[in-house]
Amino acid sequence: MAEIHVQAKKQSSNTAWLWIVVVLLIIGALAYYLITRNNNTQTVPVTSPGTAAEFQSKQRPPRPAQVKIIVPIVHMRSV
Repeated sequence: MAEIHVQAKKQSSNTAWLWIVVVLLIIGALAYYLITRNNNTQTVPVTSPGTAAEFQSKQRPPRPAQVKIIVPIVHMRSV
């Protein structure tokens, strides 16, 4: 007769996968925020006219226009 060895099934821990998913979500949210934030909006503090804070605020220079880069594709034939 054959001997049968029965072992209890090991419980796999799914908490590691949970932490990996949470970390990836945080990284994705941070990347989304950094990519989509708008740097053109300026908040100017409300001050009374003639104060020193009025003369210290400077606006950022405008962003340069983006140039569309075109890469030509050349097909070569062997003769």
